[in-house]
Amino acid sequence: MLGKPPTIWYWSGAYGGLIGVNLPQPFDNEAVFTWMRINAMNGQTKDALSKSQGGNWKYDIISDGLKINMPDICAALALAQLNRYDDHLLVERKRIVNRYLSRLNQYDWFQSMPFETEDRCSSYHIFPLRIKGITEEQRDAIIANITEKRIAVNVNFMPLPMLTLFRNMGFDMADYPLAYDNYSREITLPVYPQLTNDEVDMVLAAVEEAVGEFV
Repeated sequence: MLGKPPTIWYWSGAYGGLIGVNLPQPFDNEAVFTWMRINAMNGQTKDALSKSQGGNWKYDIISDGLKINMPDICAALALAQLNRYDDHLLVERKRIVNRYLSRLNQYDWFQSMPFETEDRCSSYHIFPLRIKGITEEQRDAIIANITEKRIAVNVNFMPLPMLTLFRNMGFDMADYPLAYDNYSREITLPVYPQLTNDEVDMVLAAVEEAVGEFV
């Protein structure tokens, strides 16, 4: 994010993680941060450290929050990972994504996407492979074929109207044709720093073979 550095708070339960708060106006960043902090601890106004300070034990519950404050050991891991982010984790993820792109860009059926723009850069969290002109059923067959080769791929994000909770709230997938189109043609390929170039090439070979068979 551009401008003032975000307020960072480590949270989200056993997974670990963090949220950087630097929202544009008219958001009140401090208010958003306070709301997140309270609702991560059962809606409680004080954390364990605050209550341990002599005579400061009284607290209140002001909302029906969740128990999602994370353990210290996860925070320590997050800090260690942050220290490696710029010069290792991001570099390795970008290596993998660029290797995917350099080979897939030769195919007419591959729909590429920008990972960098003039003012921002992707974290290279995932590689969403989108294949032109296929149906959801063909996409699922391609996934099954790749999986048979002992390569784990999936569809990382499903449109919310396809999920029971949101269908029950009245959302209809037919109202979101662009979201469905992208979902129906997408396969998430593995991206993680330990993935070697040889392993990336194995994934690519499996993709090429599967697409060739079903498209």
